[in-house]
Amino acid sequence: MKKLLFTICVLFLIIGLIGCENYNGESETEKIPKEVNEEEKINNTSISVIDSIAVGKKIYLLVEADNGIHIYYGSTNNNVDVKKIFEFAEAEKFDRISVDEINNELILKNESELTFFDLESKEETNKIDLDGSNVTSNIIFNNYYKESYFYAVKCKTNNATSVVMSSSNFEFPIELLTTTKNIVEIFMAENLKGFGYGVKTKGISDLSYYYHDLVTNTTERIPYKYIDEVDFNIYLESFKRKMFNIDDFVVEYVVSRSKKEYDLVIKNGIIFDPEKETIKIGFNIGIIDNIIESITNNNIKGKREIDAHGLIVSPGFIDILSFNPNLVGAKFKIGDGVTTNLSMHGCTNNFDAFFARYERWPTLVNHGGAVFMVQIRMELGIGHFSEATEEQIEHIAMRTREEIESGALGLAFSPEYYPGTNSEEIKAAMRVASEYNIWTHFHGRHSSLVGEYTSIDTVKEVLAYARELDTPVHFMHLHSTGGTGVMEEALELIREARTDGYEVNFDIYPYDSWATNIGSARFDGDWKSKFGITYSDLQIAGTTNFVTAEDFEDHRRNQTKVIAFAMDEEELIMAMREYYSMIGSDSIVTSDPSLNHPRASGAFARFFGRYVRDQNIMPLMEGIKKTSFLTAKQLEPISEDMKNRGRLREGTIADITIFDYSKIIDTSSPEIPASLSEGIEFVIISGVVIKDENGIDTSKRHGKPIKNNFVNH
Repeated sequence: MKKLLFTICVLFLIIGLIGCENYNGESETEKIPKEVNEEEKINNTSISVIDSIAVGKKIYLLVEADNGIHIYYGSTNNNVDVKKIFEFAEAEKFDRISVDEINNELILKNESELTFFDLESKEETNKIDLDGSNVTSNIIFNNYYKESYFYAVKCKTNNATSVVMSSSNFEFPIELLTTTKNIVEIFMAENLKGFGYGVKTKGISDLSYYYHDLVTNTTERIPYKYIDEVDFNIYLESFKRKMFNIDDFVVEYVVSRSKKEYDLVIKNGIIFDPEKETIKIGFNIGIIDNIIESITNNNIKGKREIDAHGLIVSPGFIDILSFNPNLVGAKFKIGDGVTTNLSMHGCTNNFDAFFARYERWPTLVNHGGAVFMVQIRMELGIGHFSEATEEQIEHIAMRTREEIESGALGLAFSPEYYPGTNSEEIKAAMRVASEYNIWTHFHGRHSSLVGEYTSIDTVKEVLAYARELDTPVHFMHLHSTGGTGVMEEALELIREARTDGYEVNFDIYPYDSWATNIGSARFDGDWKSKFGITYSDLQIAGTTNFVTAEDFEDHRRNQTKVIAFAMDEEELIMAMREYYSMIGSDSIVTSDPSLNHPRASGAFARFFGRYVRDQNIMPLMEGIKKTSFLTAKQLEPISEDMKNRGRLREGTIADITIFDYSKIIDTSSPEIPASLSEGIEFVIISGVVIKDENGIDTSKRHGKPIKNNFVNH
């Protein structure tokens, strides 16, 4: 393809340089000014082709000449017609050309903006600031699915290049592929199932070509013989035929020809499967009962149909760091796109009673969690600051086993709040958990910036357990306990442990403030030095008021919930970018909605809206992984209930969140902590639509228990 374009470009140059005879052949029907239909010679003796684009059998050239920038138009049949259709002053500097024939527009790019011209009137119609984006390829308009533009752009944070799908105003780009290759040219398959791209290797004309299939997330290098001998689109068709699975075709054909009606159909969405990293644009999902039966671009019918055109269809979000769901809290989880609420900060010390309660009084979200280890201490009457005796430690270990065999998904320790919890007690319980390959989740012992023990000592203590016992460990909210002030060092220690073969993970919530009862042990001693804050950094939850020196002790006695602005957002982002980190809320809205941190109702929408979309710190696919698949993957070895969640493919459970990527954002705040997020359009749990355009239906309580595989039946 590239050689074909280069040959045509050379032919154009020869026409201008030697003044060859005019060609009078008729070109294809075209929307260009009549006054330039007469052939014009390229009279300049010093010219260079900056960029070119082929649209069918038409070619547009961006040419630099002695007197400025020219746009030439040509068509290839049995002859060549060459016409100059635009001319710009020498001061204009463009480096890319694109044509949107549907809207009859010419698009030219320079370093900072895109400029649009009407091909008939030649008038400038629009100008878009690229906001520092480094577009590296041609820009392709495609109207197969929606009015969208496709192009390659250099990532702001690393040397990677992403091929993106953008809206008609070039806002909210969705990454289709991210690679370290230097992509300089792209070709979209008409049905958007894949695209070809050219990669610059050594010299300007030295390109390698690849085809990336979005439906299967596979990439294959295109042999040079196809580039030289056949049209690229013909190659794409042959590629698709070669990769086509005839068995899949037969099944799909039979289904499409049958009168089968699904219980629920989600039509025409942009489907992200984070397990296989596939993107299916404009596909349909057919659901029967609680199972995804079909994902196809064939037209299918359902008893109920959802139009998801232009919306992201994602696995339901899994909150790995929550607390037990009440009906008020569950409603706000649904409003934030959460379908599975896991109380991994501490669920219960009686899982039989926990699951029985939700069986008797069902809730909106799937539910499960970790053994709340401090509650087992409380069974024995051990105070928060007291150490367990040897006999009590044996009892704690025995009770740990009982709760694991009742369905617990992990253990939860919070030694900062219960300082009497010593290492012998922790290790005794962890040895039991290790027998089942159950993860232990830690709210670490230390979170201070100063003193004998600081945040980094939390990381060292937890990693020491992992190394000594060779059992998996998980840091809760690493940026607020363990990594605060020392995130770079904390992450390096975690990476070292993972490299050495130990299972270590962590979660974070997307806020630079935390919340707790001001009367807790976290505020014992010199808390101002400990956290590097003062009274004015403590906001009383659900109000505009801040703690003062005069009322501090009163709030301590009253166990007031405060929000502490005590973290660095850059450290949060640093932790967020680790490919294995997960998103959790560390909160749930209670019966008194004011007594909360805004993360209780807005964590997931904030993550996608503020960090993935607006700050572009990671591709959308990676964000969806962090909110669904990574948690499911961590838990699936010990929980059959999680094997078919956190991904979107045929045969999985229909827990689905559908959101508008251009609108998703949190609306909660410290003053109004309980506020439904925006942009979450539909939430489906076990095939039942819980949230739609009419709001959240709290009568549809289809949340399922999430248990481990060791439950005593």
